[in-house]
Amino acid sequence: DFLICICCAMLMILRDEIISEDFPTVMKLVQNFQTSKVDLQRVLSKAVDIR
Repeated sequence: DFLICICCAMLMILRDEIISEDFPTVMKLVQNFQTSKVDLQRVLSKAVDIR
C-alpha cells in the first residue's frame, strides 16, 4: 500500500516535467528517478500525506 503512495508522490513531484515532455522522455524520467535531483525526504513526506 505505501509503495503505491510513494509512486504517486514521485509522479506528483515530476508533474511539470511529465506534462511538458514527450512520452519517451517521460518514460526515461520516471524509470530513472534521480534522488540527487529530488529530496528523498520530500517524496516520503508527500507519500505520507497521500496515505
